[in-house]
Amino acid sequence: MKKFIVIGLGSMGKRRIRLIKDYMNYDIIGVDSDQMRCTEVSELYQIPCYTSIKDVLRDNDIFAAIVSTSPLTHYKIIKELLLSNIHVFSEINLTSHGYGELISLAQQHNLILFLSSTQLYRKEVIYTQSLIPNPSNLNYTYHVGQYLPDWHPWETYKNFFVSKKETNACKEILAIELPWLISTFGDVLNFKIVKKKSTCLELDYNDTYLIIMEHQNNNHGVFIVDIVCRDAIQSFRLFGENILLEWNGTPDEYYEFDFNTGHMKKHIFNGTVIKDAHYSSNIIENDYLEELKAFEDKICYPTHKYYDFQDNLKTLDLIDKMEESN
Repeated sequence: MKKFIVIGLGSMGKRRIRLIKDYMNYDIIGVDSDQMRCTEVSELYQIPCYTSIKDVLRDNDIFAAIVSTSPLTHYKIIKELLLSNIHVFSEINLTSHGYGELISLAQQHNLILFLSSTQLYRKEVIYTQSLIPNPSNLNYTYHVGQYLPDWHPWETYKNFFVSKKETNACKEILAIELPWLISTFGDVLNFKIVKKKSTCLELDYNDTYLIIMEHQNNNHGVFIVDIVCRDAIQSFRLFGENILLEWNGTPDEYYEFDFNTGHMKKHIFNGTVIKDAHYSSNIIENDYLEELKAFEDKICYPTHKYYDFQDNLKTLDLIDKMEESN
């Protein structure tokens, strides 16, 4: 059986391990520089764990790797893996440092360099896009927020990479959400942004962003990002002359306006919802599984198109402009 290594055994690394074990057919090896994490994960999932990438590569024939460490460590780790002829799945990046080199290395070695973009794999997003294949003159409001200490209630936010300005929590939300908004409504041609501090959290960055975005084809959106809301919120409303829909972050809370009855009608999505009780209700595990399957598919069929590092360059450039805007 082919072997996957999961590098970084925090909450995301554990999620990837759990999904691969339960729904895919690979041997898994964990890697983390923290011996306590290795011991915990080894006992929890009954898999071998190493504290060194070098050691695991020495002892095993590795097919593919998932990099679930903090974003600023990705470049060095991914480069080492590509130079070792290993396909790479990376969690979201918050900086484009080394992108050109990594893209070139992957091409030179005929390897897949895959980037997470979980929202693009959500049933609700895919269904929304199917309703508006050629969106024009549409408008939306979107609010995504959750109080930062509640992101990882089992640890202090000060030890979490999103507490740092360079990899801040609002920037992470933008990196998660902008790809599907751009994919759905077109490139962002212009934006206006207001940023402010709404909490007393010990952070050296603004915790509330209010953004108006002008997309292609006269599509416009109002996007609110915050790490303030004491009850996690993901609230999307799309409206135009011939469409009205609401989505409140879960497959069970998606509604369309029925022009025949004049009322909102719930849309029913088929399939089982995979959940982890440690997270808020809008965190659905299915999407994380689907992008792992997409990575697998990309390895088998390299010409299949998925969101990648090249696409992400545009997203990160837009985020940098938003971050720099006064």
